[in-house]
Amino acid sequence: MMTSHSQAAIPDDELLVNGDFELYHVGWTETGTVIIRPTGSLPRPPYSGVYAAWLGGYNDADDEMFQNVDVPANINFAKLHLWYWSFTPETAYTVDYFTLQLVNPVNGSHYVDAITLDAVPPTNQYQPHTYILNSADLDAIRGKTVRVLFRVYTDARLTSSFVVDDVSFDFGSDLSRHLYLPTTPRTAH
Repeated sequence: MMTSHSQAAIPDDELLVNGDFELYHVGWTETGTVIIRPTGSLPRPPYSGVYAAWLGGYNDADDEMFQNVDVPANINFAKLHLWYWSFTPETAYTVDYFTLQLVNPVNGSHYVDAITLDAVPPTNQYQPHTYILNSADLDAIRGKTVRVLFRVYTDARLTSSFVVDDVSFDFGSDLSRHLYLPTTPRTAH
């Protein structure tokens, strides 16, 4: 049985469309394989709802999931937040890994390298991860169209997976912020 939690309404300053994946593929482009999946097609149940994103899970994976967002010019605060579950039989570091980057959608140049997560050690439960953009990050993306890009690489042996859910990218013109996503990991039984 899964523990449930309540999630507050998504704030008006959320940049992503369908960050909880409950509208299935709406808003997202997926390459490599079908990434956004319903509960019965996932190796772990979603953190919340019926859908989550599963990257990796096979050898030589190079999976990408992304969407482009227009960042307001007047922001002085922004954060990326997600819940993820990783599992792997790998024992070597930097072989299979997950990244979240903000890139130029035209030429792929990097604005912000926000998150890099190694498959080792696996989390074996949902974990929250928050990246608060620093002033240089904010300067790089203000007033631009930015691609929010998730990517997973795996090698040719010992399959690793990352399941991602409840992703947010929100911004503000002040520093008084709240995390609207739950802060206690839930476990699947």
